[in-house]
Amino acid sequence: MAEVVDVAASQGVSLDSNLEGALDRYANGPNDTTVSTIRDICNGEVSEVLELSGAVTRIGKASGVPTPTHDFLQAVRASYVV
Repeated sequence: MAEVVDVAASQGVSLDSNLEGALDRYANGPNDTTVSTIRDICNGEVSEVLELSGAVTRIGKASGVPTPTHDFLQAVRASYVV
């Protein structure tokens, strides 16, 4: 999430930078709550999560903003066949 906030800022977009609050909401939400991307993956459907992560990586690289977490996701993606 911090990488997304940093990449957005590099493009002049201000996101809520209260990451602790956001993470707390996720951590303390109902246990049966999932995001659509994980539901898609669990159901064997196509998920947009890797494309979203790829956008963070591409924009970060073009803007000089480090995105090590998203870079890792893309490296794993490149090594895995769907």
